[in-house]
Amino acid sequence: LFALLWTLMLGGVLDRFARPPVRLQLGAFLRAGAEYFFRLLRLALMAGALYAVIYLLGRRLFPWIEHATRDVTSEREILLLNLAGAAAVVLLLALVSLLFDYAKIVTVLEQRRSVALAFLQALRFVAAQPLRAAAPYVVFSLLSVAAVAAYVLIAPGPGQASAWGIGLAFLAGQGILIVRLVLRLGRLASEMELYQGHHRRSSRGL
Repeated sequence: LFALLWTLMLGGVLDRFARPPVRLQLGAFLRAGAEYFFRLLRLALMAGALYAVIYLLGRRLFPWIEHATRDVTSEREILLLNLAGAAAVVLLLALVSLLFDYAKIVTVLEQRRSVALAFLQALRFVAAQPLRAAAPYVVFSLLSVAAVAAYVLIAPGPGQASAWGIGLAFLAGQGILIVRLVLRLGRLASEMELYQGHHRRSSRGL
């Protein structure tokens, strides 16, 4: 339910980023969300399929590493191989997330009907300038990790069963959700601005 609600709201959010209104109108926001809902849902299902493939690859990768290092006596080598495998899985997941961020942006900004063509356009954009395209994703992901780390440090432990402790835990939990949502929207806004700049330069070049 949360994923469906987020998909509905995301269309309105990206439309506001792409075409900032003079004043925010709830009706226009919801109409934009409804207009792009099924297109963004198809993109979400495509991303989910790729995540599932990466998950299955990971399930095969780590047993293979365990089998390949069965006779290895160096703990360091085993650790490095497992870290390399974990890093590969994380990078693939991040790449899929990044590509579909831009696919959603292309869908809304260029009002694409075909999500497959939107994904291909996003792939071309990221391939043409990978470091620049990934910069907002990396920065906001690090900020999100820092926010979660801060929450872990300040959140009360399970032993604090007082009313004050429970209230603080609730407020801290809601606070981290709001912070992560703001960071996610900030990431999408930054990626939208980056893609729009690229689109404007390409249009002037033509």
